[in-house]
Amino acid sequence: MAQPTRSKGKIIVFGILFWYPLAGVTYQFLHYLLGLRKLGYDPYYVEDSGRWIYDPRLNAFSPDVTPNLELVVPVLERHGFGERWAFRGNYPDGQCHGLTEKQIQQLYGEADAFLNVTGAQEIRDEHRQVRRRIYVESDPFASQVKVAKGDAGMIEMLAAHDTHFSFGENLGQPDSSTPIERFHWLPTRQPVATELWARQIGDSGGAGTNYTTITTWHNKGKNLEWQGDTWYWTKDREFARFLTLPRLRRGQTFELATSVDDEVQALLREHGWRQRGSIEISRDAELYQRYIQQSRGEFTVARDQ
Repeated sequence: MAQPTRSKGKIIVFGILFWYPLAGVTYQFLHYLLGLRKLGYDPYYVEDSGRWIYDPRLNAFSPDVTPNLELVVPVLERHGFGERWAFRGNYPDGQCHGLTEKQIQQLYGEADAFLNVTGAQEIRDEHRQVRRRIYVESDPFASQVKVAKGDAGMIEMLAAHDTHFSFGENLGQPDSSTPIERFHWLPTRQPVATELWARQIGDSGGAGTNYTTITTWHNKGKNLEWQGDTWYWTKDREFARFLTLPRLRRGQTFELATSVDDEVQALLREHGWRQRGSIEISRDAELYQRYIQQSRGEFTVARDQ
């Protein structure tokens, strides 16, 4: 009889699954759980924050996580993590779901490491019990600039971790102008479980016909001033450089799934883009998955930062 594979250790993934329960975020963190399990670890997802959640039905923040649990927990259950998650609202009258508070505390004492993906989890003394504390940054530049400007909150947050990874693979290289002070950044990439995105048996045809992306057109409040310049954290400015693309690539279809006003819709269609709303896709993890599976490929842009 084959012996059961011995776990390499317990790893906690901190994130924003329940805080922001749209499908792109759901899959972002699910990929970490699936990847760690494939590597032989015993992964758990934990959200243990003092901030209220975002309720997409209300388009507002709320202390009641119940509606968001209904969106996210079925996805975790389908992939074998039905008993390996916890949400604890660490605010007045906040509730605990999934693992009990006792089980959460036990996990903190037993875990070999945590991955604080996107820096979503504020670090309290109970989290410092975990032997290895790893910060995983998905959007480089902002934290490095804040450290260089002496932002005490950012410095304290990063200092609570012993290892720092970033999707900014070029950080610290001679041709990178992003300031690197105090902390050593290691390169990493978003893990992707490719089996989730393969076209299903029975789908008609081969690759889809549309180049697509699901995105937020405009973001507010995240621009940064650095060395006399404004660095923007929004995609509409960058898409403006490529508005003529559908006219240049005749025979190809380009579609943006993004929720925008009538003026932007008219602008996109004038230049040959297809456009549809993103929220209805992003509220349903299975619909989101099918939308990507049926795409010919993705065309998108990077934010200025």
